[in-house]
Amino acid sequence: MFSTWIQYPEQEGEPGSAAQHLECWVHDVHVLTCSWQVGREAPRDVQYHLYLENVNTEQRWQCPQYTANDQGTHVQCRFGNISGFASTQYRLLVNGTSKDSRIRCSELVTPLSYIEKLSAPNMTTSCNKSDSIMEWKMSSHLNTNFKYELEIQKGTDAPYIQKVWKTSFVLSSPRVYTARIRAVVSDLPPGQWSAPQRFGEWAPFRPPSGECQGLRAPARHGSTQ
Repeated sequence: MFSTWIQYPEQEGEPGSAAQHLECWVHDVHVLTCSWQVGREAPRDVQYHLYLENVNTEQRWQCPQYTANDQGTHVQCRFGNISGFASTQYRLLVNGTSKDSRIRCSELVTPLSYIEKLSAPNMTTSCNKSDSIMEWKMSSHLNTNFKYELEIQKGTDAPYIQKVWKTSFVLSSPRVYTARIRAVVSDLPPGQWSAPQRFGEWAPFRPPSGECQGLRAPARHGSTQ
């Protein structure tokens, strides 16, 4: 997560009144969240407001959804759907108001692609008689050119990482195994891991030849199916 905060030079207002430690990140593909702390010298009645501005066009959007602290002061903003926003330079500006004081501004300027927390790819699997085929789809409208890290654990063996540049991987002669995956793109931290998926079968149950099934636990005594 990239974060910084900048005070405008020669601003009017009390030093220390600006929102501090402004951080913004894109997550869950289409959600933008920003958070900050109340300035150390801000008056008790301070209220902060966040604006998202396209640096190139100067078009500006006001925060649609705030979270407040116990004093009612805004300390977080959420844009629920930024799917229509391009990966270009944006200014995230937090200004403030007070009845008796002028409040300084804080800002963060960054391409949205730089602050994305990559979501986990959606992985599915299919099998033939000898192989397990894993396929996945990555969702992001801000970043491209993904690489992937596939963590595989066969039975009780130690897990290992398989680096993949495509959106599929074939595991030959699989036993019972667990797999999860995450996306990697240059200049960003690795993305979130997908939930582990387990594949194979429990003895004595055997799937019909040519089928791929998830782990099936033995039926409890007296249960019906």
